[in-house]
Amino acid sequence: PMYSALHGEAPVWLGEFGTGRLQGAKWWTYILRYLKEREVAGWAYWPVNGEKSNGKNEQYGLLKKDHKTIRDPWKVQDLQDLIIAMQPHAAAPPRAAAWR
Repeated sequence: PMYSALHGEAPVWLGEFGTGRLQGAKWWTYILRYLKEREVAGWAYWPVNGEKSNGKNEQYGLLKKDHKTIRDPWKVQDLQDLIIAMQPHAAAPPRAAAWR
């Protein structure tokens, strides 16, 4: 869509959001629902890496310290579901002509 300052519209970009746990993280559920229900320009999860700059464990990271192993499969699944939900709905494929 084309956003217009004349119509009081502006794109929304959510940058650097993340969570380290599922239990008690109501905002995680709410922010995912917000992004799924509204047309937004995009988002960025923070962080992907599994360790902080000082070599300590990064609990918010999608990956563990080995940079290969997924830390929290539920988090990756939630983000994959979000990506799918934000895709434009593809038009139904045309029906094949009936053979006579």
